[in-house]
Amino acid sequence: MKYLQYYYYGLIGFIILIANGIGNAQNFSDFDMAVRTYTDGNSILIRWMPETYETWSAGNEFGYKLERITTHVNDTALSATQIADSRTILMQNLKPYRESLFDRLFEEDSTYAHVAKMCLYQEDPPPANSSNLSLADAVDKQDNNEIRHLVGMFAADQNFNIARYMALGYEDPCVDGDAYTYQYFIRILDPQEPDSIYTAYSPNIGLRDTTSFPSPEIYAKPGVQKGEIIWEPENYAGIYNSYDIEKSFDGVNFEQLNPHPFVQLVEEDRPTRFATYEDSLAVGEQAYYRITGRTSFGMPGPYSNIDTLVGLHPRISLFLSIDTAIFTTSDTHATLDWSSLGSEWTDTIAGFRLYISDQSNQNYKLLDENYIHPSLRSFDLPPTSLRQYVKLEARDVHGYDYYSTAFLVQPKDITPPHKPTGLSGKYITESQIELKWDENTDRDIQGYRVFVSNGRNKTFVELTEKVINQPIYYYEVGLEMEIDSVYFEVLAADFRENYSERSDVLCLPRPDHIAPDPANLYRVESGFDGIQLAWNFSEARDRVNHILQRRMKGTAKWVTVLDIEKGDEHLYEINLTPGELSATHFIDSTELNIREYEYRMLCYDDSDNFSVSPRIVVTPYDDGLRGEVQNLNVRYQFYRGELTDSVRFDAGASIIDSFLINDTIMRSNIEFLVSNNVITQSEYDSLSQLQSTSQDYFDFLVMRMVELFSDVMNVRVICSWDYSHMHALREFEIYRSVNGSTLRTYFTTDAQPVTQHAFFDDDVRKGWTCSYSLIAYHGDGGFSNMSTELSIDIPDY
Repeated sequence: MKYLQYYYYGLIGFIILIANGIGNAQNFSDFDMAVRTYTDGNSILIRWMPETYETWSAGNEFGYKLERITTHVNDTALSATQIADSRTILMQNLKPYRESLFDRLFEEDSTYAHVAKMCLYQEDPPPANSSNLSLADAVDKQDNNEIRHLVGMFAADQNFNIARYMALGYEDPCVDGDAYTYQYFIRILDPQEPDSIYTAYSPNIGLRDTTSFPSPEIYAKPGVQKGEIIWEPENYAGIYNSYDIEKSFDGVNFEQLNPHPFVQLVEEDRPTRFATYEDSLAVGEQAYYRITGRTSFGMPGPYSNIDTLVGLHPRISLFLSIDTAIFTTSDTHATLDWSSLGSEWTDTIAGFRLYISDQSNQNYKLLDENYIHPSLRSFDLPPTSLRQYVKLEARDVHGYDYYSTAFLVQPKDITPPHKPTGLSGKYITESQIELKWDENTDRDIQGYRVFVSNGRNKTFVELTEKVINQPIYYYEVGLEMEIDSVYFEVLAADFRENYSERSDVLCLPRPDHIAPDPANLYRVESGFDGIQLAWNFSEARDRVNHILQRRMKGTAKWVTVLDIEKGDEHLYEINLTPGELSATHFIDSTELNIREYEYRMLCYDDSDNFSVSPRIVVTPYDDGLRGEVQNLNVRYQFYRGELTDSVRFDAGASIIDSFLINDTIMRSNIEFLVSNNVITQSEYDSLSQLQSTSQDYFDFLVMRMVELFSDVMNVRVICSWDYSHMHALREFEIYRSVNGSTLRTYFTTDAQPVTQHAFFDDDVRKGWTCSYSLIAYHGDGGFSNMSTELSIDIPDY
């Protein structure tokens, strides 16, 4: 809820209107409570401040449990066990006093005791329609509860006994001495839900920690028949909750101005750093002010510093101006006059002063600190102040200052400035020109005027509506203007409107924004040797080059095929296909995929303008041939059928397969066969003594595999090859011949997206001779040449 800043005048009547009943706490996780302590060296006071209505309501309903532990003795921290043993319950089920008992406080503080009683016990006014409650009723209920909580906490802050009656304060007189340091716990426990508990903790405190409060710092701000006392409450947050403002006319005897404690409440989303108290004062009346803060224990802190205010006179309705009549006796002397300010103002004026500057609106300096007598109405300027802007200041008898508008002072002058030099210009966009020239060095220069013309000897028209003060100007050339060049002149002007000669004429050629005529690309056709193209070059006189470009249709990037300089055009006008119906000037022999391509020709002129010919689409000639099948290899391989002794078989078959691939058998592999009982040690020794070759080992091993596994041993042919043309590759068609028969289509295998391929032919028999060849087929209709034919003899085992 947002509370606008206000002072607690008429507080009681306001509370009677909004006081409401106490609700029930719902969720301990939403609770919050501040705990503060105070000691004067004899006892310890504890104050706790529920910071929400829900926390306060729960404490009032369920009561507070106040406990104390001892944390240190003679500044030595106690152990966890000692601290636990020191736990003392000071109060159990502490709740606010009964309503009738609050009347005891009326003699001590009738105002805030009554406020506390109403906040706790006055009933809510019933809603307009209790049988049909609305959202507005709920909002009113919430608003009233928050105001009840706010005002109740404020009442507890004004008097410690009121805080005790509201179950928000406790005095602990039973402390053991100033050697001990304590900490206090304030708990809210729901008896119906033992696990639901809220605990707040105090800072550590002992009787030696006597509390001292800071002295606030204030400063006074005078006003017309009033004054303001200002301080920063956030500097004392957590110490003072309200303030008293006192006033004195002699600086000794003070009286309190506020009948109720002064607080400043601000909107949550617009915090205010300063607190302000305004007091009325008669003109010339002097008063002294000081403040003191009130703590949560109802105790006042020390007084602030004393500051003084004096009621100020209002400003007078004085209009001050320098008369335009200026008397110049020579080029080195001028007299200012402000006689329009009548003599009736003399008694209210303390004096006049003058300020001068080179600029009309800034950097003014005081000409002389001494004041001109209030009866005078003119002043002779010293020669050093000529060609300056001047302001007149009047100070009244009450210290207020009044200023005239700026007035330019300069002697008579009929000498024109020097002629501007260094005029130059350039196009910074397609249509905008930036003009620059040397800055004029005349002391009284006011600025420049710029002129434009369509011809060097034609009439120049002024571009500047008024004098410009910088040697730079921007001019926008209309795109509709059909001229080759633009011409400019500049002159200088002083403050007496004397004009210099015009500068030398600047001629800027008009930029060329017109594209050249496009080239005529009239032939784009596919042929056996590439894409045949023919064109007519652009006839633009300012052409520089032509660029022939190509891109695959449906893509964004154009590729430059030719870049033809103007001087090389004759090299591309030769007909490469004489006798045909159409000419050919160039053949694009780049190897292209069989896709649609677009061609265009660009023409550039000497201003980088370009034109583009119409695009023509063409598909390259396709003879169907794509890649070549390479590295075809065929070999046989033994493999087992149903066999329990698979380790022995695999040991021998793998070595046979390795020999068929690379024609080599390592001796270590033969040793491996011995360990797996494929051959005996004596057989291995015999082979070794004979210095057998890899072929000898192979022949012996094939014989041994037939001896051991002829009834379960199978054979197959492995064909492998390389094919690198991947575009739209679909399948391979395998051709086979058996024992000299005609080579026929045998099998079609799907192609994989790899360059190395293989086919396993399991339908072979021992003793056969098989020949193989193959062709690759592509999804776009393309194919490869038929591969070479290779044969393989399968052993007759």
